Amino acid sequence: MHFVCSLACSEEFNKVNNITGKCEYCKSERVIRDIKRVNNKDCCFCSEGCVMLFSNELNKKWGKYCHSCAYCLCTSETVVTAQRKGTKAEFCSQECHSQHKMNIFICKPSPIFWSLNLLQYGVWSLGLFSLTGYTM
Repeated sequence: MHFVCSLACSEEFNKVNNITGKCEYCKSERVIRDIKRVNNKDCCFCSEGCVMLFSNELNKKWGKYCHSCAYCLCTSETVVTAQRKGTKAEFCSQECHSQHKMNIFICKPSPIFWSLNLLQYGVWSLGLFSLTGYTM
């Protein structure tokens, strides 16, 4: 596993090392720009355009769906909605909703924790770098 400092560095690492994958939308073998988890499957995309076109197809195919789970950030055909303090949140499963509630009501993490947690998850989903050794 290789560690890099940012999404830009990850993209450069992919280009320099010719790390390719089959784009979920255009089906071309290209340098991977983004990976999204859709219905528990990691989907590779070669460009933002392919991500957007793929999302549009999901809208047509699924109608209402979880665009980005508030807990794990995946996209899912299943959607569980919850309301807390006037805001509506979408979850991909009851399990993610329960985990989210447990974090909010028991742990009560700070906004900095959530920022780092989301960044770390996003970084993990690319599978190429990880957030380590940071200080607060």
